[in-house]
Amino acid sequence: MINKITNPIMEVLTGTDNIVVPQFISGIHNGRTLDTDGWTETVIPAGTVVITDGAGNYKPYPHDAAVAATYYTATDTIPDGKSVGDIKTEAIPAKYQASVSGWDICGVVYSTVDAKKPAVSIMTAGQVNKTAAPWVLSTIETALKTACPGINLVTDEEA
Repeated sequence: MINKITNPIMEVLTGTDNIVVPQFISGIHNGRTLDTDGWTETVIPAGTVVITDGAGNYKPYPHDAAVAATYYTATDTIPDGKSVGDIKTEAIPAKYQASVSGWDICGVVYSTVDAKKPAVSIMTAGQVNKTAAPWVLSTIETALKTACPGINLVTDEEA
C-alpha cells in the first residue's frame, strides 16, 4: 500500500498523549499505516495496542465497548436497602478483547491520530501509563509484556 503522508491541517486533540505514554525509547522505524476496517472510533488514541499478522499488515487491537451503569427508577422493583437513583448494575469499562487469532501484539501507538489517516508511530520500548490507557489492559497485559518486554507498564504514581 502506498501512503500519502502529507495530510491537510486538522485538529486532533492529543491532550493526554504525554500522560498515557510518558516515555518513548524506541519504535518501529518509519511507523506504519494501520488497517482500520471495523474500527469505530474517530481517532486512534495514544496507548492503543497495535497488532500485526507478520505479513506487513498492522491494525489497532480490537476492544469491547464500555457498558454504562444502570440506576434504579421508580418503575423498578427495588430491593431492601436500595432506593431510586442507587446503582442497579455497575459500569463495565471498555477493555481489549482476549485474543485475535492470527495476529500478534507488536507495540503501542505513540500519539493520537485521526482514524481516517491512520499513519502511526508504533512504540516498542518505553512507558505506558496503564491507568490512563484508552482501554483496560487487564485482558492482554501478560501478552503485551511478553510481546514487548521493552514496554514498561506503570501507574499514575510511577509515571
